[in-house]
Amino acid sequence: MEDFRSRSLAIKELVANLRECGFSVSELDFHKPTSSRTLDLYTFFFKLLDPWMIPAYRSLLDNAKDRLQLAYIDQTVVFNAMEDITIHGFLKDFLSMISVPDFDLTDILTPTPQRQTFIVLALNNFTVEALRCKRHMLPLLEPLKEQAETFDRLLAEKDSLEKLLKEKQKRKEEDNRLADLKVSENEKIRETLFEYRKESEVNGTSLKLDREKRQRLKDSVSSVHFALMDCKSKYTVFKDNIDIDIEKAEAEMKELAHKTDIVKQEQLKKQQELAQHRVERALAKSRSELLDQLKQSAAENKRLEAELKRLWQSVETMQKEKEAALDEERELKQIINQIEINLRTTELEMEKCDEQDAKLDETKKIYWEKSIKQDDELRETLKELRRAEDALNEETKGFQKQINEVLSAHMEVMELLAPKIQLLDAQMERLLLETED
Repeated sequence: MEDFRSRSLAIKELVANLRECGFSVSELDFHKPTSSRTLDLYTFFFKLLDPWMIPAYRSLLDNAKDRLQLAYIDQTVVFNAMEDITIHGFLKDFLSMISVPDFDLTDILTPTPQRQTFIVLALNNFTVEALRCKRHMLPLLEPLKEQAETFDRLLAEKDSLEKLLKEKQKRKEEDNRLADLKVSENEKIRETLFEYRKESEVNGTSLKLDREKRQRLKDSVSSVHFALMDCKSKYTVFKDNIDIDIEKAEAEMKELAHKTDIVKQEQLKKQQELAQHRVERALAKSRSELLDQLKQSAAENKRLEAELKRLWQSVETMQKEKEAALDEERELKQIINQIEINLRTTELEMEKCDEQDAKLDETKKIYWEKSIKQDDELRETLKELRRAEDALNEETKGFQKQINEVLSAHMEVMELLAPKIQLLDAQMERLLLETED
């Protein structure tokens, strides 16, 4: 009888909660459950819990409900339909997680009132706790969301800064490489000029170049420098400039040969040939170095293209993650709306509970005052009873004294009558003996 009363109270509470949440249900659905209404109940709870679960489960429940309605006559078809969509396994795993053991298909196909009430009550308690937990977690999730947005923004800034840093490093390396080339070429030209001057001084023909020739040499050096800096796009121009410089040097050498003595012409020709060979060797070496640098730059370009592809793929993955985060944010907004609705209902319930608590407090206060008065009255009656008990004890003491006096007098009388009683006993024995004789 008590189990029936507790189950009926639980059913009334469940019906009230479900109606407040917008689900049309009656107590008859729990006393005489059907498979269709059972799946309706499960579907409603899983819609409330949908943001915390995989959305496909909701469609599975709806599909199961439709198949049950269409194939309820043939129970084997129903079993096959339920096994096809694996709803039985999912419900079993989920309900075992919330302390509902031994779930099977009979709980859906032929539910009993006790079993259905137990399962729905467990789902209701789990949903209430989940919504309450979500309400407490929202203030904690907001700063985390802001931190995640700040982190995404910082990641984007970091990527842009890394790109700028790579570009600056690349430019710096290119400038350093060109500066090294310039220094090496200048050193080679200086060594060539130093050797040429040394040989001229040894032979006693120290050539003094005038300002125009020195300026021409400086122009040739600067042209070589600019050609090296623009080695990729202006290699042909660099080659033409070198050929022009060689022709100018040959013309200058011819002019010098005509101006010098006939004796020194052969020596000058040999020196010119040596200088020309050295210049050609230096030019060939510089050309080979330029070709090597071009190959290295091509390999570097390939590496940069691969790095760019990798970065583009990472950007695409980040875009996908951002879209997923937006979807999660939409789901969170839906959850928040549902939570706000539930909060309104809970606030109304809390107001009702507060009113009931106030009434209970008033009744407790009245009862407490009455109990205090009754306690005072009981204390007074106890005091009176104790006084009466003391008076009764005094009376009993007087009665006991009188009884003791009577007993002592009785004992004295008995002591006085004892000899007479003994005589009477002796006379009675004689009479008995006489009567026997």
